[in-house]
Amino acid sequence: MIRRFLILLAVLTIGAACSPAPISTTTTQAPPSTLPTTTTTSTTPETTTTTVPAAVGQIHAALDEYATALAEGDGPAALEYVDDGTLELFDDLLLLAASPIHVDQLDYLDAFLILRLRHRFSAAELDDMTASDVFLTTIEGDLVFPAADQIEFDAINLIGDEATGEIGGSPAMWFAFERGRWKLALGRTFDEYAQVLSLTIEAAATQAAGEGATPAEALLLFVSTLEGEEVDEALLAGPAGG
Repeated sequence: MIRRFLILLAVLTIGAACSPAPISTTTTQAPPSTLPTTTTTSTTPETTTTTVPAAVGQIHAALDEYATALAEGDGPAALEYVDDGTLELFDDLLLLAASPIHVDQLDYLDAFLILRLRHRFSAAELDDMTASDVFLTTIEGDLVFPAADQIEFDAINLIGDEATGEIGGSPAMWFAFERGRWKLALGRTFDEYAQVLSLTIEAAATQAAGEGATPAEALLLFVSTLEGEEVDEALLAGPAGG
């Protein structure tokens, strides 16, 4: 099953996926930049968690630059701040969109995103695309837009080359240190929130379609509404020309 595509509830919204307006987010006051180093140690070294001020600043800077790129619709700039796992996520999505798989075989979030890609691109176009192309499409093609509020964490906890942004004592977002810089680990983050997003989209689509509609019918109507034009029913079973 594809690792889910979009999007952390506290950071981004799927482009009008759940409602016509951006979903509100809750912003939690971040700790001061002078926050002292804190260490929480368990019985094994592997689970030692340390908050290091220098890394905290770098992670916040990466998140700010990514959010700015999203706000400006600058896909290449946003791409610089996502990790390799994020591109693997988009590669999975691309393979499914280009395949003859029926959306009924996927969960609702996967089906929603694949149908939108199939509506915008033919089988030949999908075959020629890369994971980076798909990512750029999500930024520049109105499939993603920034959250209503800038996210701020209570703390950022580091374990080796990985980190989590914490809100209310729980991880809200993951980061990875790659090639000398901190990047957003969206693939890991989306895995954690995929079920919530899938259920939210399904509920919105079902409500829009009304009682009696099948899941596929509700999805088709919902995506057609978001795209502003009728989506070909044949795309439920595969890409155009595939």
